[in-house]
Amino acid sequence: MPRPVESPGGQRPAPSNLAGVDAVIAQVSWRPLKGSNSDSRSHRFTLASADCARFKVSLVRTALQGLALALVGLFVVGFTSLAISKHEWSMLFVPLFLLPVVGGGLYVMYAERGPIVFDLRSGFYIDSRDGARALREGRTDVGLVPLARVVAVQIVPRSCIQRSNKYTTRYWSYELNLVLDDGARVNVVDHANRRKVRQDAGKLAAFLGTAFLDDQAREA
Repeated sequence: MPRPVESPGGQRPAPSNLAGVDAVIAQVSWRPLKGSNSDSRSHRFTLASADCARFKVSLVRTALQGLALALVGLFVVGFTSLAISKHEWSMLFVPLFLLPVVGGGLYVMYAERGPIVFDLRSGFYIDSRDGARALREGRTDVGLVPLARVVAVQIVPRSCIQRSNKYTTRYWSYELNLVLDDGARVNVVDHANRRKVRQDAGKLAAFLGTAFLDDQAREA
């Protein structure tokens, strides 16, 4: 990662070379950054304060994940108790088989709740727990993007394929990316709800004071 550019705390970064910014925007790539899956609008944009914005996991997703894990956990506990009470040790295979499922679900919930924060006070976009830790320690070598380098917020449509045993489903997902001053891009979130991702991208661009590159405007 290039050496971070210091940004005045509490102020939105203002690019010094507008002609250069226009040139970067004109040549920015519109190829998707991610693979063929979608996050199904797992995060939503929120303003924590006048100087801090973040993408948080939606309450509906949290409730559904918690309910699913609770039901599986209750089944594991109940089935284990039943097997022990009847001395049917072979029945313990079922809860043992489900334990990795519970562990995987907990890991997904933990991973999804990493910070996705735009902090004008520090001047950085924080995209991971490693980034938050580095910022606390006074380092800028991992998980941080200087907001002074962000020149635009971009939406990129991406064709996705979901396969099952009998059916193949095709749908569109939409990436929300940051465009940096050298043309590099950083993915923030993506999901299949075009209207919501456009709303979130517009709010983020207004918060950062940058251009908003909308795929709909590009197609017009």
